[in-house]
Amino acid sequence: MAPRLLLLVCFIPAFVSAAPVYLDCTMTNGSKPVLWHVALDESMSSASYTVPEMDVAGKYPAVFTAENVLFNSMEISRTTLSFTRTVNLLGDVKRDVGQCRVAKAPARKF
Repeated sequence: MAPRLLLLVCFIPAFVSAAPVYLDCTMTNGSKPVLWHVALDESMSSASYTVPEMDVAGKYPAVFTAENVLFNSMEISRTTLSFTRTVNLLGDVKRDVGQCRVAKAPARKF
């Protein structure tokens, strides 16, 4: 009986569910630093952010590589935590660069 059980356990897929990573990122808007709250969820292949000062929020599919996380014209380095946004307005490509730091996960009530 034990060998059958061991055989069954070998065929059960193992899913690793990592907790989301929370970052506080700062990027200038041309005149002053703007704070972005970013949540990266590798297990769901998603990235979400809020920019309280601009009353903006979004959630997007994300690509997680060994070095970077890419989503909605943005890129966050997994090694340096640099934060880059690329905007193409009628052929005029602009790159804004900022920096992130790991933030403490928010306390939840439910």
